[in-house]
Amino acid sequence: MKRTGFTLIELLAVIVILAIIALIATPIVLDIIKDSKESSKERSQELFIDGLTQEIARRQLNSGTLSDGVYSIKELDVPIKGEKPESGYVYIKNGNIVKYNLQYEDNKKITNSYKIELEKDILSNTDPFSISAVTLSFDDTIEFNFYIKKEEMDKYKDVYILIENTERFDSNNPTKEILKEFKELDEYYIFTYNNTCFEEFTNVQTITLVGTNNDGEKKTQIKYNVADYIKNIISKNETSQKTKKLLIALAKLASSTQTYFKYRVNNLVTSYLEIDANSILSTEAEQFINSIDELQVSGENSSIYNINMSIASLKNKIDIGFVINKTNLTEQQLNSFGVLLFSKDSYDRMMKNGIDYNLMTVDSKYLLADLKYDRDSEFFGKNSKLFYLLYSLNFNNINEQIYYRTYSKVGDNYTFGDIRVMSFLSVMKELYGSKDDKSIYINTANFIALLNEYQ
Repeated sequence: MKRTGFTLIELLAVIVILAIIALIATPIVLDIIKDSKESSKERSQELFIDGLTQEIARRQLNSGTLSDGVYSIKELDVPIKGEKPESGYVYIKNGNIVKYNLQYEDNKKITNSYKIELEKDILSNTDPFSISAVTLSFDDTIEFNFYIKKEEMDKYKDVYILIENTERFDSNNPTKEILKEFKELDEYYIFTYNNTCFEEFTNVQTITLVGTNNDGEKKTQIKYNVADYIKNIISKNETSQKTKKLLIALAKLASSTQTYFKYRVNNLVTSYLEIDANSILSTEAEQFINSIDELQVSGENSSIYNINMSIASLKNKIDIGFVINKTNLTEQQLNSFGVLLFSKDSYDRMMKNGIDYNLMTVDSKYLLADLKYDRDSEFFGKNSKLFYLLYSLNFNNINEQIYYRTYSKVGDNYTFGDIRVMSFLSVMKELYGSKDDKSIYINTANFIALLNEYQ
């Protein structure tokens, strides 16, 4: 009987072909799975916010409201379909959701905000594949938005924007960054660059739009900076006075920040913008400063877990740093060290509900954030007795009072420090002493006041 079958060479050929198919298909399948998960989370986010919006409307119809403030996700019991966020917060103002930050099991944060986006600076570039307009927007950071018309960009594939900085304040940051993600709005695709620093408003950035078509790679390049944007917008007759005041206040803040950090000092307003801006330091700043209540420290100074110092950062974004002295902490305590944050509204609601402040733990549903000790944050040096934990504030709640307390967990036992209260501006008040410090504080307050008015 004649036997039939595959030869060894044929089997090896089939295995090689299957391996090649698997090599090509696996990344595609993994990308599909990843995109599916991200789409699922984005949909879950939308369902949660939609559900919360309906809950706010329902309460208003029943003559009940959610008071202004920051609410933790655990505090807001919103029934939704799909995956629920594990933690996060929602900032509610005048019955509207101003900002939210949702944290899921895989630690992926999804944030959104009704951010302020200023007027478009239309670019006169005749290239058919080009950046059509530039805007500036504010969220947690100062952002550049580059608009490209859909009809132009759709003719290309693998489109991205390359950002090249001539000089960086922080030399550890890369001088070249690639933007691949974009969003859609009307007839535009928009790429957002959110690594703009106050100190670097006059630094020229080279923005290159890159894409490929049948003829190969296509590049369109412009050179731009924040000062150019401000100058172009305020020079237009159709620009509103409110926008002009805000942009000039932003330039004054950048100037004082450059002076504070002793970085490429120049007066953006008088030398670069060539305008007299003395009147822009308006009564809003004084009213804003005077309206801030003097904050009283809660608790006693007996705990070894007290904050030794708070610092304020005005670089890419606004941060508050908690600096801790490690001298009295054991290695075990240090590794389990953290800072709990509560909004003032959350703290007041806890007290109203009869929660003993000594029972405030990381499990509290009112918790705004739980900052963990990170060895990488020891910017004072390995031999130093200090480290810091950072908490970012966005521009629309810079004067919000925040309660904080340190803690350490060894085994099942918690040890807590005293509860204290502060705001970004209260930290600024404590820190400024010289003329430069005072200038940056006043200009920060002025800019924030005008930004809130702009909203």
